[in-house]
Amino acid sequence: MKVFRELSASIGRITGSINQIAKRVNSTSAIYKDDILDIQELLKKQGKDIYSLRKKLYDLGNLETINTEEI
Repeated sequence: MKVFRELSASIGRITGSINQIAKRVNSTSAIYKDDILDIQELLKKQGKDIYSLRKKLYDLGNLETINTEEI
């Protein structure tokens, strides 16, 4: 399904970004505010993507057990 591919790609981008930041921190012993802000933005987007996926699954199956509160 397209939704799962998009979610998987998003997770891959976040993982890559965190890995690059971790390498930089390990080599410089410093973390930059912009790096933290980038991670926060990526995680916000990821949360929205997960919410959207949960909502779509809920709508498809009308599953009452899924909590679809907004993020």
